[in-house]
Order: sequence, then structure tokens, then C-alpha cells
Amino acid sequence: MNTCPDIATLRTLIPATAGESIEVVSYYPDWHGEDKLQSGGGVFIASNDPGLIDDAGIYIKPNSQWTWIRVLNSHSLVSPNMFGARGNGIADDTRALSAAFLTAYDTVCQQGATYMTSDTVRIKNGTPNKKVINLNGATIKAK
Repeated sequence: MNTCPDIATLRTLIPATAGESIEVVSYYPDWHGEDKLQSGGGVFIASNDPGLIDDAGIYIKPNSQWTWIRVLNSHSLVSPNMFGARGNGIADDTRALSAAFLTAYDTVCQQGATYMTSDTVRIKNGTPNKKVINLNGATIKAK
């Protein structure tokens, strides 16, 4: 399996075939660590389904034809960091928090992180399904 350093680089890689897989080390080039959940890294599989929409975390589109899909199963957890949240108390994490919370997956935040928001963070996606959002000691603050 090929390796890619970060999501920005993944956005430049056009798959050769559907089903091709690649491991992304972390969401940002300056993030490192073995915990793929909190570093934003993970394994992605190529799909040529044109109906998929880039959400900056589970679906990454390098162009209009191809989409890299994060490999998750029904018991997987997601983190706002998988959608680009920095949790550093400075960056605006509104979009990333909403994207993570609106997935069908249970969500766990980075322990001790401070997520800054500039707008409403949506946590319900309109389905009757219940999910768990574990703040894990993180703080969500308005800018």
C-alpha cells in the first residue's frame, strides 16, 4: 500500500483504478503520532462514484471523477481532527466539528483540546439514530 503524508497531498493524487488504497499519515503535515484517530490519518480507498461529495474528512475528492473514501466500519469512531480541526484554541474549528458530529459515526474529541467556533456547531443530522459524542476533556469555545 502506498503512503501519503497528509490530506492536502491526497487531494493531488489521482487514483489509477477504483479500489486502490493509500495510507494517509496525518491530516496536516506538522501532525505526527501513532493515533490515527487524533492525527487525522487513516486508510483511504479510491472510488469513481461521481455522486460522492467532499466533506474534508471521510470523502476527499482530487477531481470531479475520483473520490478517496476513508475506510471505516460500523464500529468506527471519528474525530473532529479527521475533518481538519486543530483544537489548538486559535484556529476556527466550526466546520470540522459540525462535519464530525453530523456523521453516522460516534465521535470522540482529542483529549484536552480547545476547539474554537465562529458559528453554530450542528450535532444532529435529522435522523432518529442516536450517537455518542465524547468530548474527552475537550473544550468548545466561541471566538
